[in-house]
Amino acid sequence: MKNVILAGAIAGAIMDIVAVVLVYIFTSIGIIEPPGGLEGVLALTGLFAVAHLSVDLIWGIIFGMIYAFFYDLIPSKGAVKGLYFGLLIWLIKDIAASSYAVLVLVDIPSAITRALAIDLVLFGFFMWIAYGLVLGYLYKK
Repeated sequence: MKNVILAGAIAGAIMDIVAVVLVYIFTSIGIIEPPGGLEGVLALTGLFAVAHLSVDLIWGIIFGMIYAFFYDLIPSKGAVKGLYFGLLIWLIKDIAASSYAVLVLVDIPSAITRALAIDLVLFGFFMWIAYGLVLGYLYKK
């Protein structure tokens, strides 16, 4: 597929599915404990999925265009090339954002700040791997 906008949007939609499934799994096994617990997550799953989907589609397209721009500089081919790119986004976006959440948002109770940072790193890792693999598989220059 040569259309990076479509490839980015599809990868973003897949990333959304991964996020929704991860929230359910991680809440079910007790890795995270959102307000309202599992019942709250189940009650808000549809709303969460739609809200997350809109953001994932927008950023999926934006990062897809960045991927196309840097395509020749990323090592490897196909899905692995996309995986490298997805992990790079995770490193820059989620690891950096979590450090800001922990160090800058000091006026928010520390448990909330730590949870935000952990969620960014943990969920982001799996989401951006899925995004990168799908983008790398779909987009061909």
